[in-house]
Amino acid sequence: MTLKRIIVLAKSTKKGARCVAGIDVGTNVKPIPAGWIRPVSDESEGELEPRHMRTSDGAPVVPLDIVDVPLLQCANDPIHPEDWIVDASRNWSRTGALDPMLLDSLEEKPKDLWLESATNTDRVTSDFLSKRRKHQSLFLIRPSNLIIELTYEHNPFKNYN
Repeated sequence: MTLKRIIVLAKSTKKGARCVAGIDVGTNVKPIPAGWIRPVSDESEGELEPRHMRTSDGAPVVPLDIVDVPLLQCANDPIHPEDWIVDASRNWSRTGALDPMLLDSLEEKPKDLWLESATNTDRVTSDFLSKRRKHQSLFLIRPSNLIIELTYEHNPFKNYN
């Protein structure tokens, strides 16, 4: 069992469950960013159910929480190297929250964001990622021109929007 202390920077819905990710800051007195951690379950696509991310205080984790997450092992996923399998038998422990004013210090400035020629600019193929020598699938960036568009699309195979 490994314990990773992360600042939660992402929490989203995945297949009716959750996807959580954050930056590993270690357990030093002064947190030092050491890469991304995405706790995953052994479910079909790694989604997290409430039983996978119980906290000692019973409250759900939210972005900017600092939590100690019990993990079994690295998932060894070449496409998502940040994935670690969560130990669902142990509670997560909230140790604090990040002051939002400190987010600037965690900003990453990658030289590119996986632009693959001859494909849509909103995605890349897993083959493209697997051929990159060293990569990560998560970044905390500051967009210079952000437009958010909310749309609904019907999935005829699963019969939901």
